Amino acid sequence: MFKELIVQRIYALYKIVIFLVSFILFLHMKNGFINYYVIFFVYFLDALLFFIFNNKYFQTFSLAADVVFIYFVSSLLSIEEMVIFSVVPIFFSFLFVELYLSVIVLLLSFLVVFFYSDLNIIFANISYIAAFISSYLLKQSLKQKELIKKQREFDKEFNDKITIAKRLSLEFAHEIRNPLMGISGSIEILKESKDEKTKKNMIDIAEQEIERANNLIRDFLNLEKPHKIYKRKFDICDFLYNFALENDNLIKIAVQCKERYLPLNGDREMIRRMFSNLIRNSIEAKSQNVTIDVSSNDKFVILIVKDDGVGINVDDSDANNIFLPFFTTKEQGSGLGLSICKQIVNAHLGSIDIYSKNAFIIKLKRF
Repeated sequence: MFKELIVQRIYALYKIVIFLVSFILFLHMKNGFINYYVIFFVYFLDALLFFIFNNKYFQTFSLAADVVFIYFVSSLLSIEEMVIFSVVPIFFSFLFVELYLSVIVLLLSFLVVFFYSDLNIIFANISYIAAFISSYLLKQSLKQKELIKKQREFDKEFNDKITIAKRLSLEFAHEIRNPLMGISGSIEILKESKDEKTKKNMIDIAEQEIERANNLIRDFLNLEKPHKIYKRKFDICDFLYNFALENDNLIKIAVQCKERYLPLNGDREMIRRMFSNLIRNSIEAKSQNVTIDVSSNDKFVILIVKDDGVGINVDDSDANNIFLPFFTTKEQGSGLGLSICKQIVNAHLGSIDIYSKNAFIIKLKRF
């Protein structure tokens, strides 16, 4: 569309140049009828409108008018060589309009040639047919080039998706294998052991590994879910106080709100899932305490989530990768929790970044 607009503008400039040259030559004539001035004015108006209108019927009329005008000027100024310019609108006709409209322009050109019978009719007709065929071939070439470009873009996108799918499959298979191996090892020990304490320990380990596998599958399935959100206005501070109480048996969470009431227009369940993933990361990082500082500005609720665990051990080059699926620095981590957090934050038109080795900063759009 952009390229077609450029070609249209170039052709409009060509029309204006034809007008200026012919009108200047016309002014040097000793006699000029008033109707000639009207014809020049109408043609100049047509050239200006060609800049604006992108209507195929108007363009067909304008292209046909170009042929008539050029023959009119060549006859008026007695410069037969000017008729060569009448080939140009026929050549451009296919670039602006469909086949049947371009044929109409060609047929009108033939009629004009016969009307000015004193000119070389055979030469003009051959030139018009050659220009028509050249225009058609050029249009087909451009279409073919565009199709090839689109096919290459499709192939690249398809290959990229296949590569991502393969990577996700391999990473998921690798991650799910670890808890399965833990369960398998526990069962083998259970078969051979007669000690009740050992059996109980193996059962506990198997249950933990089953829960770990279940969490991994749940997170994997949730990768696409956060796109649909159901926003409701709620107090984020009150929400976090309740969240801290609900998870008190897992880890100590201290919520520090700088305002007594801080409304947020968001999806409560998605926000809960985001904090659950962050808390689980803290637990896996051997944290005992988590602090959530809450503040705001005109546009965002700002949350700084900090724990006292081992922290994030990534180089600066890997800082942006920490939110990618299956990227993890923990031995027991799935690498999906932060990816889901990122999707939830994006769905709320916000951002999440590393604030320090032990903290994340989250910005959620308030309204």
